[in-house]
Amino acid sequence: MADETVQDGDRSVSSSQWQDLLRAALHRVTAGGKSGLKSVSQAGKSQIETRQNRRELEHYWIRLGKTAFHLTEAGELDHPALHKAIERVKSLQERIAHPNTTSGEPTK
Repeated sequence: MADETVQDGDRSVSSSQWQDLLRAALHRVTAGGKSGLKSVSQAGKSQIETRQNRRELEHYWIRLGKTAFHLTEAGELDHPALHKAIERVKSLQERIAHPNTTSGEPTK
């Protein structure tokens, strides 16, 4: 392939020099794209990990609540706030078991 010269204003640039310049520019764009993708990927992984940690935390809060419920019912824990919460849980359980009542008694 013959090396052609291109006039660019006051400068002369050969076609092989243009190819080198284009390769260098393409390399910079590609490298930037790769690092951009890497940072987006890392951010995505971080968000997934945060969601998983929140889900696990929620699971353990629920588990802690159920444990406190059972320990209070068994008389191993005693605190007025726990007793109040347990009464509310029992009330809600009753409403779920008998949805058409106001106090657990069937309506007529």
